[in-house]
Amino acid sequence: MNNNLDNIEVKDKKKFKLNKKHIFGSIVIIAVLHLVLMAMPLVFKEQSKNLLGYQYQIVIHKNQELDEELNGQVMRIRPLELDEISIGDTVLIYGLYSNNYYWEVEVLEINQQSATIKATFDDVIRNTYHVDEVGGEVNGTSNFIGTFYYTASTPRGFVSMVILHALALFVTHYFMFQKKKKIEEGDLNEE
Repeated sequence: MNNNLDNIEVKDKKKFKLNKKHIFGSIVIIAVLHLVLMAMPLVFKEQSKNLLGYQYQIVIHKNQELDEELNGQVMRIRPLELDEISIGDTVLIYGLYSNNYYWEVEVLEINQQSATIKATFDDVIRNTYHVDEVGGEVNGTSNFIGTFYYTASTPRGFVSMVILHALALFVTHYFMFQKKKKIEEGDLNEE
């Protein structure tokens, strides 16, 4: 009976060790996922509001003189339905006065049957807009990170973000792996 026990081998399970390669690989995966998230507004344009629930865009605030220099600010925009609009609310219209920005306008009248609203930018000129032309409403001002996301929604900004991520990964790789190798090589040369 002892003979059977002598033939039994016990295998030790190897424990998973977290090393520098795993940490660096995780950093690379996070950077790639972050770039994918940042590319969504660039790739999907207006649909990014539906995918993410918001988007960052430059908004021209109301009550500015049209013949002067207009000031805009990067704002967080959320989609808006006709049921949610009431008189006196401010909503956003894209491309007002033939440009590529969102303009903040005040709702003056709502017509549920024709799905239109009357609104004004400067309290003088009143325009009628179909509900499909309403780009949403301001959901808050942009912070530092929101400004980065807006920047990434342009081709030049996205390329800049890719370069910034690559530089950060290069520096991380250097300090995790290459710097130690150079120190070890320096020690070997001294001996």
